Amino acid sequence: MTFLKRHRGLIIVGTLLTLAIGSEVALELYYQGVVVVQVENLGSEPIENLVLIHGSERVIVRKIDPGAVSRLFLSGNRHETLRLEFRQRGNGMTSYDLPGFDASDLYREGAKLRLQFRPNEIERFQEEAEPVTPLGRFASSLWKRLKDRLETEYRPIGGPP
Repeated sequence: MTFLKRHRGLIIVGTLLTLAIGSEVALELYYQGVVVVQVENLGSEPIENLVLIHGSERVIVRKIDPGAVSRLFLSGNRHETLRLEFRQRGNGMTSYDLPGFDASDLYREGAKLRLQFRPNEIERFQEEAEPVTPLGRFASSLWKRLKDRLETEYRPIGGPP
């Protein structure tokens, strides 16, 4: 028997693993600098014609119902004002500016921008983002489960719960 016949299963698994890692690297390079802007409508009226403007990039959402969340994707590596233009009945605000917004800074930190719309108020938060690619999300969830498992199984005796 030749080496190839004896180790055919290992070669197939190794090839598939190499392809998966290569595709993840390619997707990460493609999505580099892409961040999530999560818009949450906490008001009682829908947000209509929301436009996010960052430099020459424009992202448009026609309607976000009350209680709904919309995830928008922005890219870029420039410090420019992020402008939001929108309409919402009962809300005196029609626009909101975030000067000096840089999507690449958020990307490097692994964070997303979270905007909560309330009548006459927009709160912004920065929080940990989930990976953009499917394989990245899978790897992240696998790592989290492993870490949680190790923390519960190897807690020191007499230590904190």
